Amino acid sequence: MLFNTIFTLFWAATFAAAFPFFSLPTWHSSPRSVETASVEPVAAETAPSPAGAPGGFCGWVAVEKPAQPATESTAQITQNSEDKPQDEPSAPSQTLTPSVHWSWDTTSLKNVEPVAAKEDSPMYYGESDPTKEGYFAFLTYRFTLPSVNLDHSDHAHAEYTNDGSLKVIFKTSDSFERATGSWNTDKDLLLIATAKGCTGPSAEDRCYFRATGIAVDKENKTVTATGAPEHPENVMESAETEWGMWAPHNSTFGNATASGGKSFNYTANGTGNGSFDPPRDTHGLTTASFGQSFDSYLDDALGYHELQSDAEAFLDQIIADGEATGAARSSNGSCSRLASGELRRRHVLHARGFWKKLWHGVKEGIKSVYNTVADALTIKGDFNEPVSWDLPGANFPIPKETSPWSDNSIALFKHQKSSESGEFQEHVNIYCVDCGVSGQAVFSGKAKITPLKGIFDGELAMRTNMKMVLKVGIDAQVKFSQNIQHDLFTFGLPGLTYGIVTVGPYISVAAKVGLEAAAKGKLLVGGEMGLTQASAVLYIFEPGKSTAAGWTPYFKPVMDAEGELMLAATAALPISIKVGLKVASFETALGIVEEPAISAVAQVAGTASYNGENGFQGGLKDFGGCAGIATSLNWSNRLSLDILGITSKVLHDTGFQPIVKGCLNLTKPKSKVPNTLGMQSSASDEPHRFTNTSIASTASSAPFRKGNTKENSTCSDSDNEHLQVFKDGHQFGLAPLLTTTGTSMLTSCNDGNIYVAAAKNETNKKCNTMWPTSNEAIIPFDGGLNVMHYYSDAMNAVGVSRLRSSPAYKIPNNAVVTVLVPAPAADGSFFYMAADASQQVFYPIVCDFANGAVPRVFLAKDMSAGVQMLEGGSVAKSITGAKVEKCFGLSMTPQI
Repeated sequence: MLFNTIFTLFWAATFAAAFPFFSLPTWHSSPRSVETASVEPVAAETAPSPAGAPGGFCGWVAVEKPAQPATESTAQITQNSEDKPQDEPSAPSQTLTPSVHWSWDTTSLKNVEPVAAKEDSPMYYGESDPTKEGYFAFLTYRFTLPSVNLDHSDHAHAEYTNDGSLKVIFKTSDSFERATGSWNTDKDLLLIATAKGCTGPSAEDRCYFRATGIAVDKENKTVTATGAPEHPENVMESAETEWGMWAPHNSTFGNATASGGKSFNYTANGTGNGSFDPPRDTHGLTTASFGQSFDSYLDDALGYHELQSDAEAFLDQIIADGEATGAARSSNGSCSRLASGELRRRHVLHARGFWKKLWHGVKEGIKSVYNTVADALTIKGDFNEPVSWDLPGANFPIPKETSPWSDNSIALFKHQKSSESGEFQEHVNIYCVDCGVSGQAVFSGKAKITPLKGIFDGELAMRTNMKMVLKVGIDAQVKFSQNIQHDLFTFGLPGLTYGIVTVGPYISVAAKVGLEAAAKGKLLVGGEMGLTQASAVLYIFEPGKSTAAGWTPYFKPVMDAEGELMLAATAALPISIKVGLKVASFETALGIVEEPAISAVAQVAGTASYNGENGFQGGLKDFGGCAGIATSLNWSNRLSLDILGITSKVLHDTGFQPIVKGCLNLTKPKSKVPNTLGMQSSASDEPHRFTNTSIASTASSAPFRKGNTKENSTCSDSDNEHLQVFKDGHQFGLAPLLTTTGTSMLTSCNDGNIYVAAAKNETNKKCNTMWPTSNEAIIPFDGGLNVMHYYSDAMNAVGVSRLRSSPAYKIPNNAVVTVLVPAPAADGSFFYMAADASQQVFYPIVCDFANGAVPRVFLAKDMSAGVQMLEGGSVAKSITGAKVEKCFGLSMTPQI
């Protein structure tokens, strides 16, 4: 008992430190009776507050917390917190109201009989219509006395009387006799009902009425119970809860079993086994109801597996061939200029026998011209993530400044000092440039509780899509070494409250920078990182069981250097996504810390010296073939389990991965730049200034704007202007995928679908409009570097299939990996077709929908037959997901 109390107090203190803004009353675990107090109805809050008035009903008791002695670390935390607003921004919470699950047989007379003490008494919260999506929750009590849940029966209802009694009115003689024959009038009975005026643990919950006396009226078929409302914590031996997101027909992500033994399924995280028997159409294909969950249900019905070795080898070969082609373009570090992109494409496409054989069976080219005015911002795919964020956002209370790179910058550190003569002034300014995090997530979880142990078992499942922008700008004229950590913002995500349970998720973002500088110049380093359907299952008391998948992001780098400098910087963007859980008077918390990081060095290839009075002096020389600014860039990603602010287990760690090494050539200004300290070259007395703009741009809001890269000693032709993305040690060019006319573009989204929208700068943050492209103009992945695939069962049955993309750890069964390959047309141009490892070729087809949804892309063996099948309507519930208005062959031109 003493150990339990000490253990509980330890968790309480740790929770308070980890979640200072999560406004829940402090708890203790010693046995106690919750006093009753009257409560006026109030609007739903993010978390229930303790009632203070005696004589009625209350939920929780606040316990004063001893003051924590100040230490150096806590003093630092206090100092940091003073810089932040007192009330962190947060999204509104959602309260689930009591309901009866559709699997429960409310007509059974057995429902008026008591559930024996210590047996399961289940409560359901959320939507009672199985055709509607939304949060659900089960809360199962094991009470210390018999209980009857009157909401579970159609044969009776309860009324709370003015004198504080609970009157139960029976509709039939059978139900009245069944109840009065089984209710023991000599012992207390817990009656559970939704009755106006009888308040539960919260204003929205059921009433738990402890009946100490019962009066039976046979003539009117009523039973009047005397007693008082009781807090369920006072009369429970144990309880367990489970919550998640319900999607109609979704049945492989998770499984919660109702009291009647029927399976209740919900959207959480899992691999799926496809074991249930779904409905099928006349072609024998699995069908699903129209709606946002259409595709996920079909994939769930198939089940999932990791990317198989033969498919992985197919993609690896494409990547290797593309890298070999790229390497052939450069000899001994110098750039040998190629012919036009058209001739290069012809060369690389016709030189390889594998791709050359593909076109023998192609009967016709895609000649149709397709345009759409559909707006990518209107895409409403199966994102099914009720929790979303886009931080910091325009209205977030965080000070922003203008830096040399952007007006949207956050100052992380500033230092300025003048020399004694006043002629030289050293400074270092460090900014987080355009930093932010956007994403969506869905949470589900379980917990078990007893009055003595508190929460003794708990798990949290989450799935998330995220885009993270981390760019650190350093403007320095100083010899300087510093490690900096700066909390950027914290945001309370939409929470959930039901019964005696409160779930409070939040996200916090910080910036960590390590800097070594001996420089007069500027360095911008970082980029955009992205995750699609990354998932984790976390266990609070058994962290070793925690698992994670899909946490290796793509990386679009940025590096921009200027001046006479040696700058080495390491920057990280720790993103904490945590969930605080309160059940009755007990609390706990767990989550993950996602920490993408970059490491960069930019150094003048020469000698330099520095002193505080005169600044920098030095000269240039060739070093390792570079007479300019030598650069290197590395990235990493680390995912850790966080329990109450304590990192207990590393779930995923890529380590630092090399991205690029380069040499930024010096450029001589036509005229001397005022107030510029020049480093004297050993070959010339003229001052030199080193400049280079970013090697890649990550401006997703302007997908067609190429980086205005200047000279680079490795290669100086126009191909260097292409954007780049890196994943798993491989580098890809990035380019938009446009229709032949250039007025429409393909966009791949987090829901796994590929859409066609009007080509413009403003895009949906849940989608990518830039496509990874090999040096052979082959597109091996979608814009999020997920694996593209079609479905063999559909293609074999009807000659058409959905075209989707999935992360490598979660490929639907029957999915066949495919890539987009430029096919030669008779007039010498090229258009994209899809091809798989068995050298089958498919036509991309785009369909407009009668409901006005954004057009999406499908594949067909034969273009004419495929258009006819998709428009015919027989595959609406198995492939297209909506009524099709018109379909067209989709002609797309390589953008190289």
